[in-house]
Amino acid sequence: MRLRDDIYFYGSPGGLNPPDGVFNANTIVIDGPEALLIDPGLAGRWPVLREAMLDDGLAPDRITLVILTHGHPDHVEAGAILARDYGAALALHQLDLDYMHGPGRVLFRPDCPPPAPGLCRRLTEGPLDFGGRRFQVYLTPGHTPGGICLHWPERKVLLTGDLYFPGTIGAHDLVGGRAGDMYASVRRLENLDGVALVICGHDRPIVGRREVLANYGALKAEIAAKEAAGII
Repeated sequence: MRLRDDIYFYGSPGGLNPPDGVFNANTIVIDGPEALLIDPGLAGRWPVLREAMLDDGLAPDRITLVILTHGHPDHVEAGAILARDYGAALALHQLDLDYMHGPGRVLFRPDCPPPAPGLCRRLTEGPLDFGGRRFQVYLTPGHTPGGICLHWPERKVLLTGDLYFPGTIGAHDLVGGRAGDMYASVRRLENLDGVALVICGHDRPIVGRREVLANYGALKAEIAAKEAAGII
């Protein structure tokens, strides 16, 4: 589904409450001479995603870079298919490359291991120039040690992975998660200039500056309640 001009959104059914109980990440494609895909999702759901992309005129072999917001299976599994079958480069933060081949590996199925380190470029915090566009990578731990968010200032777009969703922050009770880091990461992004479209790792996009700010109000209230309860 086209959200804006060159931004395509492929949501997972059910969002935070999938009907079949299987979590799969939202996928975002930013089209252009060099196409960028964020979070390809589960390997088993790749055929559905591929068909949806083709219906929108997005051939998978146009994807030259795949950014993985963090190293959980529901976000990264299909990345190995894109690398193997279409020659796409994979990229994630070094901390989460280490994480998904270390303590986070327990979350992966034996028959579908994390992408090999040799397939992955290392992201660092700071500017990322790709396809004539400039993005900003933010290291936002809390859900995982090396989770990242991707900000596109020119278009006022923020991609949050599983840092937060409409109305709630992400989970911090999985292996590698830390509540205090999550709170700090959410607060860090609150004042990014003029963000008017937030696309999260699950659930619906948050559209419009007013809705983005209202969502931060809900996140701040949740964090304050958790801190008051000693969940740090």
